[in-house]
Amino acid sequence: MINIKDVANKPHAIIFYSNGLFDINTYIKDYIKSIVNEDKKIDNLQYLDLLWYDNTVKKITKDDISYIINNFNLSSKEKSGKKIYVIKNIDKCNTQVCNSLLKYIEEPQNDVYAIFTCSNIKNVLQTIVSRCQTILIKTNENSLKKIKESLNIDDNQWEVIKVIYHDLDDLTSDIENETLKNSWNFSNSVLSVKETNIKKYKILSDDFKKKSWNEILLILKILLIKNKNEELSELIDMLKLNPIKVLLFDKIVQVVNSN
Repeated sequence: MINIKDVANKPHAIIFYSNGLFDINTYIKDYIKSIVNEDKKIDNLQYLDLLWYDNTVKKITKDDISYIINNFNLSSKEKSGKKIYVIKNIDKCNTQVCNSLLKYIEEPQNDVYAIFTCSNIKNVLQTIVSRCQTILIKTNENSLKKIKESLNIDDNQWEVIKVIYHDLDDLTSDIENETLKNSWNFSNSVLSVKETNIKKYKILSDDFKKKSWNEILLILKILLIKNKNEELSELIDMLKLNPIKVLLFDKIVQVVNSN
């Protein structure tokens, strides 16, 4: 892992991305502390000129970008004069949001710092990437082992989890609210269901319709690793189009049964 203090000149916009699971929130906070000398405020997210968004928790809108711009056009609330905004999972922002953000990045204000994270930098609008410093954070087996032990995850699940997740905060949240458990169990059911078993098929299909798009994405990622059918990758890409869930479920079952 790089030393964040070595990031030269603290660019006005930076993207952190990784090759595996790591504690991104702590990493972001440590980076912010290298910009402003307000450790306690940063740890508690009480620095008044810090705006923090997570696109996985709540979809970022154009209104959110407008709020950042309007808020940072006002006088600084902190003595340092430095204003910082964080957007986690920028690769999940829609085109409208990215275009609004791009206009703001293209004309950076003095003492305004943008911090972005993503799991797949190829999915970030290229014009945004070109205007940011990009930092690849390499995880190692020792740090992954500590995470596994702290969360008490069994070996079978861990081999899948460490590929799917890049943000420890996302993983912890999905464990606490049982999203991971439910998605894991649902994926196992999909792998065993047959279209000829009409009753079970209908139960799963009805359950699938109620799931959020984030839950469906997680299910597809689990299935892709377990089933290893690359057609599932194409279905993941299709999620951007908000397909009809019943038809999507039918296709998923067809794909996993074709192996």
